[in-house]
Amino acid sequence: MLGLGRLTFVLLAAAATCALAQQAPPWTEDCRKSTYPPSGPTYRGPVPWYTINLDLPPYKRWQELMAHKAPALKVLLNSMKNMINAFVPSGKLMQLVDEKLPGLLGSFPGPYEEEMKGIAAVTDIPLGKVPFVVEDLIKHFKTFPLRYTAILSTQLSRGFFKYIF
Repeated sequence: MLGLGRLTFVLLAAAATCALAQQAPPWTEDCRKSTYPPSGPTYRGPVPWYTINLDLPPYKRWQELMAHKAPALKVLLNSMKNMINAFVPSGKLMQLVDEKLPGLLGSFPGPYEEEMKGIAAVTDIPLGKVPFVVEDLIKHFKTFPLRYTAILSTQLSRGFFKYIF
């Protein structure tokens, strides 16, 4: 008998959900007009272009881009640090990242270790935190409060790629 009561409850809950879902109008937003080209108080100018020369040593490849994005990366790092400290308030996790992770960079394949060292040098972000910041930036570029709307690459010539952020 207990099973019949549960089945009745589930069916009643499903029926109530369907009935309530019908009350919301499906299209509540008006179409926007004249939004391109962008203008107004939130327009920040044209999207910058960066050329990453893959013929340069890995340590120097990202210097131009990271020099411009260093303040935003520091804001991102500070937000991550605050979030982590909310769950582990002792600060031991961040201390572990600072102490142990730089030693693990040697296990990265190819030129990635040198690229991370170059990014750390340009941005003044501790080497142990660079992989987290770069990964988080790439993973969440659509929601990060910079102007990252797309990351596109075009091969210009041998060893040159143009990145649009």
